[in-house]
Amino acid sequence: MRHQFHFTKHMLDRVRLRSITEQEVIDCIKNPQISQSKGDVRVAKKIQKDRRLLMVIYDYKTSNIISIITAIKTSKIHKYL
Repeated sequence: MRHQFHFTKHMLDRVRLRSITEQEVIDCIKNPQISQSKGDVRVAKKIQKDRRLLMVIYDYKTSNIISIITAIKTSKIHKYL
């Protein structure tokens, strides 16, 4: 199934502040190294270029629409992997 991505205003504000591209967010959702589901879905992927972990939190609006809530880069890779 092909998903559509809905970027919330909060998420767009945060990625601008945190120098994260929309493509990095989508790639993390499509190819996560970590995936957890607790009401919302949390995925993470190691970013090689700056040796950090990208975490993305999203929820399903419908079966094929993913609403992306926020994205965070962290250097605390050992905490999550």
